[in-house]
Amino acid sequence: MSSPNPMPKLGEIRTNVAGDIVSGIVNNPQIQSAIFGSLASLISKSLESLVNRLFNKRPPVGGAGEGGGFLDPSVEVPDDKIPVPPVPSKLKDYTSVRIKVFKAQYNRELFPQMYTEDNKDGLYRPALQDVYNRRSKIWFDCTPFKGDHPVQTDEGRADGILWDAVFHVSYNGAETICKADKNRLQDTNNGSGRPIQVIIGDSVGHGFSAWDFAHSFLDQINVGENEGNYEAWVELPLLGMRSDVIKFKVS
Repeated sequence: MSSPNPMPKLGEIRTNVAGDIVSGIVNNPQIQSAIFGSLASLISKSLESLVNRLFNKRPPVGGAGEGGGFLDPSVEVPDDKIPVPPVPSKLKDYTSVRIKVFKAQYNRELFPQMYTEDNKDGLYRPALQDVYNRRSKIWFDCTPFKGDHPVQTDEGRADGILWDAVFHVSYNGAETICKADKNRLQDTNNGSGRPIQVIIGDSVGHGFSAWDFAHSFLDQINVGENEGNYEAWVELPLLGMRSDVIKFKVS
């Protein structure tokens, strides 16, 4: 009597099954295509996720007419007639904003001869020059107008435009901005609860006292040692207005 076939071991079963699976993949192009397609999709998504994390990119947002929104784009939706917000009545009469050189001053150390009995403060005369010397101080005045009428402090306070002036000074294309932060207040020699001064950039130096005294409508700068081309202008965001540009050189 012959002996029965021995039972295959577990390891042999695993090997045979694995071999059958590999053989099936090798001999079946459709299975190969499905596997490779899935791997390619997985790799692509993984790389996209990695790039988004590295460069802090947000997922794309659907534009007009694209799918994925709460409503189908073909749905008729209500269309209200929305009134345009009016310009505050107090601001309607403003017509322009102008910038001028209020005064300019020679540096005493470099030009002591400009400080005389007749000119004790060493001021440029006239204040507006095509060329200023190094380390000169220049005060820029911002004045809003209602027609030909220049608006000054009391009227500006009544109209709510104090601290609205934003000065821009550009040196060889490098811009410095001087403005007020109305949300951050401080006490100064000129009063309590006054906005702080914010300077963005460092192409010129900006003073504080005259600016604070004039509720941001006077900006004092020092050109330092920076020789070259300068431009200065001012804007009033509440009025949506910008002045013309003053151009000068420093040498």
